[in-house]
Amino acid sequence: MKDLKLNGNKLKWINGDLAQVEGLELIKQHILTGLYTLKGDWLLDDTVGIDFPRNMRDDVFWKHDVKKVILSTDGVNQIKNFDLRKENQNIYINAYITTELGDIELNEVIRQ
Repeated sequence: MKDLKLNGNKLKWINGDLAQVEGLELIKQHILTGLYTLKGDWLLDDTVGIDFPRNMRDDVFWKHDVKKVILSTDGVNQIKNFDLRKENQNIYINAYITTELGDIELNEVIRQ
């Protein structure tokens, strides 16, 4: 399966054409899209995404929501290693994820 490649929250262009993504890179892009989606923000399913206001109050919710987003992504089998830490206004996520196409190492910073 292929999808349009994103660069942050913008479409990626190469030589005037929209870039496409597939395989492991597509699964990783879907995970990142889920991590940056606010709960209730997607009109087709208001349960998708992370509840940022609730999570700012309690770190336990952060871990739960991030793991839920990763595991609910198509193609993801399991999370082998997971570390989430909060410093100032940043959430640091480090995870080793097993998918049906191979393994993904995720190192992401979410700025609140």
